[in-house]
Amino acid sequence: MAKKKPKSTNVEYNRRVEYVMELLKLKNYTRAQIFRYISENTDWNVTQRQIENYMSEANARLIEDFKNSTQRDKIITKIYNRLEDIYERADEMEDLNTMRGVLKDYRDVFGIDAPKTTENKTEITQKTVQPIEVKVIEAKYTHEKRDGEK
Repeated sequence: MAKKKPKSTNVEYNRRVEYVMELLKLKNYTRAQIFRYISENTDWNVTQRQIENYMSEANARLIEDFKNSTQRDKIITKIYNRLEDIYERADEMEDLNTMRGVLKDYRDVFGIDAPKTTENKTEITQKTVQPIEVKVIEAKYTHEKRDGEK
């Protein structure tokens, strides 16, 4: 029987997730690079699946950090300024396609076209969906000659 590997403590797990966060955020490592780096440079002795778990948790934490960060506002401001610059240059060159694309990017970044939510939502469940009755009606075609037709 295969020998079980000892499970890491919560403190060790968090330390490893933070380590992977640094690889993702600062070094911008790919998935393959992270696997290679951990297997060659740590003594963690973990499976590829466990590394994937660390990466998944690291990504979730990075997203949460971004949502709650003042950096988010700075990034959105930078995006806005860059889009403004592109729009102005396209306007000077009378490049309507680029101008249209920038306007679409504005809508995407700022959620202008995002679906509006209402308080009166009706949830569709299997119980509320009724089958549709389909009736086949036999069609009667007639082909009568019109005046002047042969």
